Amino acid sequence: MIFSLNLMLLTLMTLMETINARKIKAFFLNKNRPLREKECGPEECKLDCVFTRGEFAFPNKGSTTVCYRYNARTYAGFNYPYSMVMQFGNIKPDFSDLEDGFMFGNWPDNAESKEWKQSAWLAMSPPITNKWAASPLYVDGFDVHVWKHECFTIDFKSGSHKVFRNGEKVTENTYDTIKNMEGLTDTADFACLGCAFRSTGSKIMSVVARVTDLQIFSKELPEKEILEITSCKKFLKGDILDWDKEKWVIKGDKLYTVVEEWDLEKEICADQTDSLLYLPYMMNKRPVGEQECKKFSSLLYPYSTKEEYDRLAYFLSNSNHYKNSECVRDVKDTDDKYTLQSLVDVELMADGSYKSPNTGKTMLYAPWQSGRPWAGNVNCVIVHLKLKKTKTRLAETYKEEIVDEKCLDVDKGCPTCINPLPSTRLYVRGLCKESSLDRNYIFRISENGNPIYVGLHLSFIYYDTKRKLWAWIDKSKQNSTVTTLAKEKSMMIGINEMDFSDYDDKCVELLKEKVLRIKLTTCDEGFFTCDDGQCIDIETRCDQTPNCKDQSDENNCNMLIVKDNYKKKISPFKFDQIIGVIPANVNVSLEIFSLLKFIEVDLQYVLKYKIRMEWYDYRLTYWNLKKRRSANAFSQDDTSKLWMPSLVFQNTENNEVTIADSEAEVTVTREGDFSRSDDTVVEEINIFSGEDNRITFERVYTKTFRCEYQLQLYPFDTQRCYVEIVVKNLDKFGVEITPNTIKMLGETVLTQYIVKSWTLGYKNETDPSEGIIMTVVLKRRILNELLTTYLPSLLILTIVYATNFFKDFFFEAVVTVNLTSQLVLTTLFISVSGALPKTAYVKMIDVWLIFAQLIPFFEVLLHTFLDAMRTGGDDGEREVNHHGKIITVGGDGSEKDLDDSAMYGKLNQDLENKYLGKISGGHFGSTLSLMKNKQKIGDQTMVDVEQKTMKPSHNQLIARDEEKEVDARKQFYENAAVRNERIVKMGVWISLKGIPILIGTFSAFYWGYGLSNYFGSDVQMKAG
Repeated sequence: MIFSLNLMLLTLMTLMETINARKIKAFFLNKNRPLREKECGPEECKLDCVFTRGEFAFPNKGSTTVCYRYNARTYAGFNYPYSMVMQFGNIKPDFSDLEDGFMFGNWPDNAESKEWKQSAWLAMSPPITNKWAASPLYVDGFDVHVWKHECFTIDFKSGSHKVFRNGEKVTENTYDTIKNMEGLTDTADFACLGCAFRSTGSKIMSVVARVTDLQIFSKELPEKEILEITSCKKFLKGDILDWDKEKWVIKGDKLYTVVEEWDLEKEICADQTDSLLYLPYMMNKRPVGEQECKKFSSLLYPYSTKEEYDRLAYFLSNSNHYKNSECVRDVKDTDDKYTLQSLVDVELMADGSYKSPNTGKTMLYAPWQSGRPWAGNVNCVIVHLKLKKTKTRLAETYKEEIVDEKCLDVDKGCPTCINPLPSTRLYVRGLCKESSLDRNYIFRISENGNPIYVGLHLSFIYYDTKRKLWAWIDKSKQNSTVTTLAKEKSMMIGINEMDFSDYDDKCVELLKEKVLRIKLTTCDEGFFTCDDGQCIDIETRCDQTPNCKDQSDENNCNMLIVKDNYKKKISPFKFDQIIGVIPANVNVSLEIFSLLKFIEVDLQYVLKYKIRMEWYDYRLTYWNLKKRRSANAFSQDDTSKLWMPSLVFQNTENNEVTIADSEAEVTVTREGDFSRSDDTVVEEINIFSGEDNRITFERVYTKTFRCEYQLQLYPFDTQRCYVEIVVKNLDKFGVEITPNTIKMLGETVLTQYIVKSWTLGYKNETDPSEGIIMTVVLKRRILNELLTTYLPSLLILTIVYATNFFKDFFFEAVVTVNLTSQLVLTTLFISVSGALPKTAYVKMIDVWLIFAQLIPFFEVLLHTFLDAMRTGGDDGEREVNHHGKIITVGGDGSEKDLDDSAMYGKLNQDLENKYLGKISGGHFGSTLSLMKNKQKIGDQTMVDVEQKTMKPSHNQLIARDEEKEVDARKQFYENAAVRNERIVKMGVWISLKGIPILIGTFSAFYWGYGLSNYFGSDVQMKAG
C-alpha cells in the first residue's frame, strides 16, 4: 500500500514536471554535414537556412528589439568566419539578397587568437554594402559550444544601436548610417535565423549551430527587461515576430539540418559556469581516471546530492555516449537497453561514510544496487545508469544504480570529469603562423561515439578506427591528412610526432623530414603541459624537482638565450642620436666579512669581502625565471657566454681584476614582466627581457690592499683604509659604475682597532669615471699601548724620580738606576719604532718615549753636577783611580803616588792632628770622647777619633764589609766641602719638584692633545 502510494506520487511529480517544462523547437543547422565536405558558394550549392515568410511590420520610423538564442559549434565561412547571423526584411524572389531590411551577426577579428575580439555588425539595405555599422564586442574567444542569449536594438531616429548578451549590455553606439537610412519600407516578408542571403562579400552564409527563440518587437524594450530576457529570467513573445507561432522552413540542397526539441528553461537556460566531459575509455584504476581528467584541466566528477546525480544522469543520457564506449554493457534479451558505467569521485572513508576526496562532501543520494555496498576494501563508487535508446538526442533513463568496486582494481567504469569552463578547450602548439590548420579546439563526443576535437573554424582531429591512427583534417584542403600513431586512449593529449607528408602545409614545405613535434593541450596560460598532457604550474617548471609524472618538466631547462650576433667583449651600452653613447650602468655593492690583518709596517691590510655587481643586458633573453633569485643561477657554461664587468682593484699590488671563475655566482633577479611564448613554440615559456631583469655577479675575495697609515697621532690615531675600484680601461667607453650599498657583516671590535664606519661612494663626485671607493674608518684601541708602553714608561719614570730621594752618599746608585732606566726606555723606544712603519715625521708615541728618555738623562747630569758641587775640596787636591791605584791629584797638577803604609800613616797623622787640635781647642769636653769611638783601621794602629769628623780612607769606601763601606761614604759626604750652597739647593729643588712639575705639565698637554684627537674623531663622524 505504502509502496503503491509512493509510486503514484513519483509518477504525479514526473507528470507535473513534464507539464511545467517549456519545450521549444530548435534547429541544428548543418549538424550532419560531413567533416570533409567543403563549404560551397551560391553557384555550387544552396546552404541550409531556416527561415519564415509572412507579412511583418517593419519599424523603419521608430525602433525595434530583436532577441534570439543560439549555440554555435564552429565559426563558419572560409574567408569571413562568423558564429551567428540573421536577416529581417524583404527577400528577392531568387533568394539572392535582401531588397531592403537589415542583417546582424557576430564575427571574430582574429580567428587564431585564444581570446578573440568579436565584433557585432549591423548591415542595412538599400543597398547592404553601402550602409553598415559595426559595434565592437569584447567577449570570450571560445564563444562556441555554449548557449548564447542575445538581443539588439535599433533606433532609426537617433541612430542608436545596443547589443546585450547573457545578462549584460556589451556595447552601445550611435551611427549616422542608421539615422540617415532612407528607402526602407513599412513591411517585411522574410526572417531567417542562423543564415543570410547576400549577393556580395561572403554571399550565402550559414552557421553550424543550434538556433531558436527568435522574437522581434516593435519598440526598443527597456534595458532592465532586455537584461532579464538575456539572463533567462523573463521569456517575452515578440509582437512583430513570435518564434512559436511562425512556420519555419529549412532550405538547402542537402538538408543537413536537424530539428530538435529542448527544454527552454532547464536545458537552454541551464547554468553554464562549468561543463562535464565523458572519456569513453575503461580505466583499470581510479587514480588513472583522476589523472586522465587532469589532462583535460578537469577533476573527476564529485556528486553529493540528488540534483548533482541528476545532472550526471542527464549528461550521460546523450545518445552519443553509448555508440562506441568501452563502458557500455547491453542488457540481455533486449535490443534497446544498456548500462553505462561511470567512475565518479566518491570513496569509502575510514569513518564508514562515502565522500568526495576532492570536495569533502558526503554522498547524500545513494541508490545502491541490491546487495551493495560491500564496503571493506571495496571502496570506490561506480555509477550504473540504466538507459533505453530513443530516436531523439537523449536516451531514456529507466533505472539509477551505484555499486562499489576496489579503487586500485576498478576496470569497470569510464571517468566523467567536470571542467571549470563552459566547454573543454584545447590548444595546439608548434604550428607555424602560416599553417591552415586551426589552433583552438573543443572536446566533444562525435555522432559515432568517439572523441573528436572540433576546431573553431575548419579543422577537426579524430581517431580513425580503420587506420588505427589519429587524423587531423581541414576543410580547406580536401583529401589531405596529418596523422600520428599515438595510442587511441592517449586521446593525443601532450606531445605527438605529427606526420605532414600527406598534407600540404607551409610549416613543412622546406623540411626534408615532414614530421613536426606538436602539442595538444588543455593547459591555460600560467601552466606548463607535460609531455603526457598533465598541466602543472609553470612556476614549478625547471625547479630541480620533477612535478610531471613523466618528469618532462625538467627537460630543456635553458634559461639563457643568446643571439648569434651577441659580442661578449662589448658592454651593453646604448646609443642615442642626441645624447650619444649611454654607458651601461653597473651597480656595485660590498659586504665586508672580516678585516683579517693589519700590516702597518708594510702599509697593508687584509680584507675578506663580497663584491656584488648588478647590471642589465638588453641584448639577452631569459626563459622561465623564478621569483627566488638563487633559482636563476647561470651555469659555468652560460656565464662564459656573457659580458662581465671587469673592475680593477686599484690599490692592490698587481691591480687585480674581477673574474667570473668557478667560485663566482652569477644570477638573474626577476623584476620585469614577461611575455608568453606564442603557440608556434611547442613548449609554454615565460619569456623575460634582459632590459628589465637584473644580472647579479657575486664573488667572495680575500685580498691584501695598500693602506696609507697616518701615524702622527699614534696611538691616538684614527685610520682610513680604502678599496679603490675602477673600470678597466677598455670598458670605460661604455661602462659606468655606481656605488650602491655596503654592509658590515663581520666584527667591528678588532684586536687593534674598532671599526667606526664604512662607506661606499664616488672617488670624485664631479667625475664618476674616476671610479668608486670604499672607506673603512678604524679607531685604534689604545689599551694595549697603555699597558705595554705608557704604563711601563711611567713606572720607570717614577723609579727615576724616586732616585732623587736617595742619600747623597748613594750617588753611584742614583747614576746606575737612571742609566739603567734610560737603557730600558731606549730599548722600548726601539721596539715600538720597529713595529711601526718608518716615517719621516715624529709620532706622538715617539715624543713620549723621547721625553721619557730625557728624564733619566737629565737626572744623571743633574746628580753628577750636584755631586761635584758637594765633594770639591779647598786645596784643590782629589784622589782618583789610576790603573787600580789611588793617586792624589794636587792643585799644582802633580801626581803623588802613595803606598798603602804611607797612605795609612798619613791618614792617621792627619786624623790625629785634626782631632787633637779640636780637642785642645775645646771641641770635646775630655779625651774620653775620643776613646768612645776607637776604631781599628786595617791592621794598623787603632786611632780613637770621633767617627763623624773623620775623613774615610779609600779602603774604607770600597771595603768588602758593606756596613763599613756605607759608614765610610756617609762620613765622606758629611765631611765634604760644598762649593756653592745656593746652587746645590737649587739643584735639589729641581730634582725634587722641578722634574715632577715638568713631567706633569708635559703629560697634561700630551694626553690632553692625544685624547682630544682620539675622541674628537667620533664627534666628527657623528656630525658627518
